[in-house]
Formats: sequence, C-alpha cells, structure tokens
Amino acid sequence: MASNNGFGSALLGHYDKLVAVVGLVFLGLAAFLFVGGRAATESEAQNFKGKIKKLVPANPEVAGVASRVDAYAVPLSRVSKPLQIANDRTRKVGFFVPEMRIWCVRNDCRFPLGPEWKKCPICNTEQDVRPIEAINADSDGDGLPDEWERKYGLNPQDPADAELDSDEDGFTNLQEFKDGTDPLEAKSHKDFVTLLRVVKVEATILPLKFTGASRMPNGKFKCTFNYAGVNPVSKRAESFTLWVNEGDPIGKSQGVETGFILVKLNEDAEEVVNKSTGMRVKVPTATVSRGDKTFTLSQDKVANDTDYIITLAKDFGDNGEITIDGGKDFKVGEKVYHVVKADKDTLNVVIRCDADKSEVTLTRDGAAK
Repeated sequence: MASNNGFGSALLGHYDKLVAVVGLVFLGLAAFLFVGGRAATESEAQNFKGKIKKLVPANPEVAGVASRVDAYAVPLSRVSKPLQIANDRTRKVGFFVPEMRIWCVRNDCRFPLGPEWKKCPICNTEQDVRPIEAINADSDGDGLPDEWERKYGLNPQDPADAELDSDEDGFTNLQEFKDGTDPLEAKSHKDFVTLLRVVKVEATILPLKFTGASRMPNGKFKCTFNYAGVNPVSKRAESFTLWVNEGDPIGKSQGVETGFILVKLNEDAEEVVNKSTGMRVKVPTATVSRGDKTFTLSQDKVANDTDYIITLAKDFGDNGEITIDGGKDFKVGEKVYHVVKADKDTLNVVIRCDADKSEVTLTRDGAAK
C-alpha cells in the first residue's frame, strides 16, 4: 500500500509536466497529419492539372462561323425573294410546281384560284378576271415585261437574265429591250458608236517638223520630215526621217503610220530674214492634213499648231477605253471612224465614218441626241 501511494504521489507531483508532454505529442501529431494531408492534396491537384492538359478533343476545332457566312448569302437572298418557275400556261399543273394564285373575291371563302379563273369552284362566285400581264407585268422586277421575256425564251421569275447577253453582241437583254432590238440576233443592236463617251481631251504639239524639199523631174516636190512616233517593230518611241511626194501619206513608203498626208508644198510662201546676210528670203511651207484638219508647217520650225489625244470610254463589251492619237482612224464595231473636231474645254468630239458619211458628236455623257 505504501508503494502504491508513493507511485501515486509521484504522478501527482509531476502531473503538470505529464499533461504538457501529452499536449506536445498531440500537437506534433496534428501538425504532421496537416502537412502530410496538404502535400497529398497539392500532389493530387498537380496530377489533375496534368491530366487536363493531356486531354485531346474528340473532334478538331472548327473554323470561325464568320468566315462561312458568305456561303449563305445567296440562299438567304432567295428566302426573301425566292426564284419561281416560269408560268407556262400551256403546261398542266405538275407535282411540287408552284403556280400563281389569287384569293376568291368572296371574303368568307378566300379559296386560292388561278388568275384567269372566271368562277370559284367552291362558292361559285364570279371572279374579277384580268389578264395575267395586268396582274403582274414584271414578276421579277428586272425591268423586262413578262410577255417580252416569254417571247425571247427568258424566265419572267428570274431577275438575273436581265443582265445576261443572250446573243453575245455586247448588249445585255435589258439594253436590247430598251433599244427595241432582238436579244437573240447578234446583228440586231444599237450602233456601238452611240455608247461611247468622252473621258478626256489632251492638247499636244504636232509630232512633225518640215525640214526640206526638192523638185522632182515630174515637177512635183519630194519633202523631208522629222517625225516623233512609235517604231512599228520595236514598239518604242523613236524619231524618224521620212521622205514623201506631194499627195502621198507621210511615212507609208517606209512602213511608219503617221496619219498625215502631204497635201502640197507652197514654194516661196513665206519671207524670213537670213541671219547671216540680213537679207529677206522666201522659204517654202508644207500643207499637211490628218482627217479633216489641215496644218501649215514652216521649214525648220517646230509646228505651232496643236493636235489632240482623245480618250473615249466604251459602255459595252469589256467597258474599256479607246485612245485616239489626233486624226488617226479607229474602229468601233465594224465601222472605221476618224476625228473631225475636238474641244478640250467642253469635251465635245465630232467623229465621222467615211463609209456611210455619218457624223456623231460625242460628249462626256455619251452620244448627243
């Protein structure tokens, strides 16, 4: 008993220390569990993130929707204004073929009827019958009447055929309708020249310089000219010395197209002062022409006369441009024309076709009426 009491007394004597030790052990164990649990949690989180990164989509990424919207532009336009099959009155109604319908005039019936039905088959009410052209003269709104489109094999329900060129003559079906020509006949169209308009008129110095003349045995003169033009072989700008008899095209015998003709030599036509002697001497002048315009050139002097470079726009075919250098001939369709007169201020140009003696005045807005 004494021993037991002694052990109990010893425990009581160190009780506070024992409690402190047990508390420290508990706190250490708790800290160990907390740190270990946190480390395990972070490891699991890292493993989870790694697995997420390794995941591959079952399907590849699709392209942006915006890049594909354009493909639906045409179908969407057809939703607002659907293309209809042409109304052929000689055809029997077929399966899934839309037909034009109007409502019965009787309000409590409103049965869909054909536009030319005289009586409703449901209520037997007489209908206000009008010709189909009066009901819908231009079904597709393309500027071509339905009756005209049917006449030339076009679709009254398709607006695109107004801009087509059925006979490939350079004029659209809409142009042919407005001009009253046959859209299926390539030779039936408005004169191409009426679809030209003036873009610009530039004044230029004549590319010719009269340098000399000599009388030939037949009494006529052969004259010499310097010409700045394009080499027909190299296609480059060059200077040429050309010899020509009176009445002949300048440059023709040497394969150079100048567009000028030597009309005549005017011997002793002009008086000048000789700088060496101080005496007055007579020198010749050459009269040249291009188209209907004539020019007088003094020997060894740069021409004071001006010519023109004219640019015309074509409102047909490729809608390109025609550049006319002075009075040179140019072709429009099957006709050959040359410039008679040009005004760079008003942009009015008069052209002539020698084949039929016709003249046309072109303006910035097209051919004058």
